[in-house]
Amino acid sequence: MVKERTQQQFIKIINRMISENKIDGIILGCTELPIAFNNSNLPVDILDAMEIHIQQLVTMIEEN
Repeated sequence: MVKERTQQQFIKIINRMISENKIDGIILGCTELPIAFNNSNLPVDILDAMEIHIQQLVTMIEEN
């Protein structure tokens, strides 16, 4: 369970990065971060590194 305050802090950081750095996506490179942003409506794309790795592994297995 992720505390609401923790999630709001991350959203605040992301929104600052959007306005200051003009980012258009966030890479969730930690296993806990997708839990924090599971139901979030952020104005940028969210890339879950673990999901991307799993999808690639499945593709590799299916091709062999």
